[in-house]
Amino acid sequence: MKHLFSVLAFLLILVSCSRNNMIVKGKIENSKNKTVYFEEVDIYTTKLLDSITLKSNGKFRFGDEAHVPKFYQLRFENNQIISLLLEPGEKAIIDADYDDIYRNFNVSGSEGTRLVNQLNRELYKAREKLDTLSVLFDMTKDPIIKDSIAREYNQVLENHRKFTITFILACSTSLASCMALYQQYSDGFFVLNKLKDLQYYKIVTDSLVKYYPRVKQVIALKQNTQRLLNSYQNQKILSLAKDKDFGLPEIALPDSSNTIRSLQSLKGKYILLSFWSTWNDPSNSYNLGLKDIYKKFRRKN
Repeated sequence: MKHLFSVLAFLLILVSCSRNNMIVKGKIENSKNKTVYFEEVDIYTTKLLDSITLKSNGKFRFGDEAHVPKFYQLRFENNQIISLLLEPGEKAIIDADYDDIYRNFNVSGSEGTRLVNQLNRELYKAREKLDTLSVLFDMTKDPIIKDSIAREYNQVLENHRKFTITFILACSTSLASCMALYQQYSDGFFVLNKLKDLQYYKIVTDSLVKYYPRVKQVIALKQNTQRLLNSYQNQKILSLAKDKDFGLPEIALPDSSNTIRSLQSLKGKYILLSFWSTWNDPSNSYNLGLKDIYKKFRRKN
């Protein structure tokens, strides 16, 4: 009986480990003697987990173990990258061509990996169009043609922005949507760069915190979204302060000597405004306390 329990415990451990294993394997055409690197993508850095020099058949296999989904990447010597988003227990199968991975690439067995590479593929196509239009704009002297190119350039940006928003709304429960928020055309030039795009940060954050509260990227996203919202609120307050004069209210009443005094006339001085009534006992008690405040500030403007 004791031996049986040991065997069962061992089998349970094996089952538990297999559920947490994440495998990525496949074949890269035209990659003989090329090295492929398997890296974990952290929030700000990448960590090399393994590497292999491909043989003539181009086959490879990498693995990792985790209790939560993780971002990875296959990096090649020519700086091309295949992004991976793997769930515990998933086995992603990759088929690609080393000479042009972005255009000749297929994945099965991992929905997250399919989604992140859909994002990358669309971003790559948008970048190509923008780069081509930028070159044409610089080469063109005719102002009318320049204006036409500029409009086309902006249309590419808008079309890709709409694609990204549609993707986020359709996939808000996938960690791929987290990646969509941070995509850039170039360093600092974000796909989602309008103030109203903050709403998509909020949508994705609320969704992913519910489903993946322990994933590092989600924890960082939550913190960043809160910073963005706080910054937005601060900007709104500053904007209101510039647009409006938050001065003293227009109040003018007689003082103890029956002289009319307005709050505006006291601007720049310490002012304590208190409303009270002789028939209200708490008011009378409170006024006694005001005498001490008056003594403290009467000679300090």
